[in-house]
Amino acid sequence: MLKHNTIFLKIFKLILIVGLVIVVHQITLEALTIPSNDRNWILDQKVLAQIELGASSVSITDIKNFIYPTDNIKDRLPEYITETFDYDKVKNVWYFQNDFTYPLGAHTFLTFEFEDDKYLSVSVEIRKEIGETYNPFSGLFNHYELHYMIVNEKDILTLRAGLETEPIYMYKIKLNKDEKKELLRHVLTRADAVNKNPEFYNTYNNSCTTNIVDHLNTVLHESRKPGTGWQVKFPKYSDQFLFSKNLIDTGLTFEEIRQSSKINFKVREALRNNLKSVDFSKFIRNNYVDNTQV
Repeated sequence: MLKHNTIFLKIFKLILIVGLVIVVHQITLEALTIPSNDRNWILDQKVLAQIELGASSVSITDIKNFIYPTDNIKDRLPEYITETFDYDKVKNVWYFQNDFTYPLGAHTFLTFEFEDDKYLSVSVEIRKEIGETYNPFSGLFNHYELHYMIVNEKDILTLRAGLETEPIYMYKIKLNKDEKKELLRHVLTRADAVNKNPEFYNTYNNSCTTNIVDHLNTVLHESRKPGTGWQVKFPKYSDQFLFSKNLIDTGLTFEEIRQSSKINFKVREALRNNLKSVDFSKFIRNNYVDNTQV
């Protein structure tokens, strides 16, 4: 028995040493790389939006607005639009959570809704090179560049809720008028900075959800800052985190709001009806239970 235990201990130590060598090698290799905008990017992420921040408005060129003519995700037609958005016209801010099949994983992003029937989505993602796929472990070691994707809402929801099957949830964030304006300004200022000075994505502290929560912690009053929590690092529970911080409130329990906020069916119905961008965005918000005023 003692001999078997000794052999097992040696094997365990060997595995531990090999694993440590691999991790150290990976960290060293990635530490030597420099984030860049000059790589062989996939079609969806070749073009970076150009953001011109003004005192009262922001003009954005090359907002992603792809067309998906079939049910095949690969059949997409590149299209980009230019829009100007007034800070004072921000009406609502919406938080989307797109759950992954593996435990704890999800993608989150924001849509800004304006009083003049405009909708602007901002999705913090890895910027993929051709042939690259997302791996949360690789995301810890400077493997991916960070991308603040500025995108039309119909585009991103067609892809994530129409053509893919994972559940996606939509929540209105509880903010006052000034907070909505400052959040828009802060998000787009950071997006512009990342576009001009690329940086690495990090699964733990520079991801979709950590950036959104960082924005909220920056613009909200001290008494309303959400702080952080393990749910921010494991974003499948980030909606529950925001609910617990009183940033999502519809007068329902969390279980009730989560069930009512799933929008996959609405997105597919809007696509079947061939609704244009503005009508599409209005349709998916029909019957949203609203008790979110500050």
